[in-house]
Amino acid sequence: MQNHRIWATVDLNALRKNFEYVCSRAPGMNVTGIVKANAYGMGVHPVAETLKQAGCSRFGVATCKEGLELLKYGLPVQLLGAVPDFELPDVVKNGIVTGITDYETAERFSAEAVRQNRTMECHFKLDTGMGRLGILYYDAPELIRAVSKLPGLDCCGIYSHFPQVGSPLAAEQVKRFKQVLNDVENDGIRFRHIHMANSDAIESLDEVLGAPFNGVRAGLILHKNVLTLQATLGAVRKMPAGYSIGYNQTHVLKNDTTVGTVCAGYADGLPLALSNRGMTICNGEKCPVIGRVSMDYTTIDLSSCPDAKAGDVVTLISPDVPASAWAELKGSHEYDIFCSISQRVPRIYTGT
Repeated sequence: MQNHRIWATVDLNALRKNFEYVCSRAPGMNVTGIVKANAYGMGVHPVAETLKQAGCSRFGVATCKEGLELLKYGLPVQLLGAVPDFELPDVVKNGIVTGITDYETAERFSAEAVRQNRTMECHFKLDTGMGRLGILYYDAPELIRAVSKLPGLDCCGIYSHFPQVGSPLAAEQVKRFKQVLNDVENDGIRFRHIHMANSDAIESLDEVLGAPFNGVRAGLILHKNVLTLQATLGAVRKMPAGYSIGYNQTHVLKNDTTVGTVCAGYADGLPLALSNRGMTICNGEKCPVIGRVSMDYTTIDLSSCPDAKAGDVVTLISPDVPASAWAELKGSHEYDIFCSISQRVPRIYTGT
């Protein structure tokens, strides 16, 4: 009998192997481990400690609060997005690396750095085609020249981001990025940190895995096949043909069926999109989800597993039932699936 209704097992050995793979794809380059959103829901502190031991160069986060949690590991921490005014004093005080997205932002950074009598490390964030945040690439050379003159800033880095690595736009983005580098280099402006490769680019875009680039940002690629999500089978019942299962009667049994009730629901992070479409594994057999996923429970068809009993383990996410399958049903992606696993689900670590 398990001690939890639902639990996530995080394999830190698998995490290490993923990091080694990143290093093999980008030899000699600095690796920024992206550990935002509690390391994609896997638990930031065990993940960060493992990545540091493996040789990670720095951490990437989305918020100041996330960054402050990581200072104890002694590696540079980079806030990759916007910095609201209320975060800025702590960002400067604690030496968190930030991205410059426009001239007004740079002025705010400069003023706060001067006020605290500190030098703030900044990387120019270029929008070469993402369309979300950053300096539009055609405005970048002039802006970089202007910002480089502001006091209190060490503008030592430059980076950009891909919306879709496999698209024609990706090659054009690299071209745009390199043109900006060339333009400002003519004015004697050079950078110590130049990075563009995200997880997809690490996998498949060799052009950003060598000079002039010297760093990569590894997110989902580090976390693939690291997490297994399992739950306890709470009940097993023989149900008659014609009986409806779950809210709104979305599934009606065509035959007499052995139905299992799993102690996991959407409050734990299971997407409603699994209703009548998802797949689980019980005692080595595939068992489809039937009926609508509810807050705390999910019902499955145990016809392929007639000897199942209450207390057995049901696997929800593993290499055999990957998070990508959930994402496809939801019309989403794996990031969303991992980040949606709720905090009431305990994380258990192996390979420490």
